[in-house]
Amino acid sequence: MQYVQQTPPLDSSLTADCPQLPEPPEGDYDELTAWMVDVIGMYGDCAARHRATVRAWGTL
Repeated sequence: MQYVQQTPPLDSSLTADCPQLPEPPEGDYDELTAWMVDVIGMYGDCAARHRATVRAWGTL
């Protein structure tokens, strides 16, 4: 019997582009702080997706 390696399907969200970061607001400090928190969250989500892609690639 011949061994055939099968590649498991990958979650399609792993190939999604990272979202475009919004421009910083020209408002007050509170608006800028909220923008920074949002950008950090967006970066964290994207970084997590890229880590998952690297892990998935290593299992192939």
